[in-house]
Amino acid sequence: MIMASVSHSVPTLVELAEEILKKAKKLQNAVPKSPTFFDDTLSGLSPADDADRKELIDMTETLNALARGANSFNFGRISSIILAVRIITVIGFNCLF
Repeated sequence: MIMASVSHSVPTLVELAEEILKKAKKLQNAVPKSPTFFDDTLSGLSPADDADRKELIDMTETLNALARGANSFNFGRISSIILAVRIITVIGFNCLF
């Protein structure tokens, strides 16, 4: 069986962390006070802010997977990682696909 090589770029850990920080700051500005484990300040987000929240979640999952490396990669999460990489592509990185 011949495996085709797929060439793609993935943001560096620092690039991804910087984008996560930007998204987190944007989300922080959208809520009346910082979210905690006991106080749900995210339930009243606008649709746009909720989309930012979901992107932030995807981006942090991608950072987690990249920081763990290929040996610790969980193939059960591959679809969410690909989705996160596609979202990152939309916000300015040249990534997969």
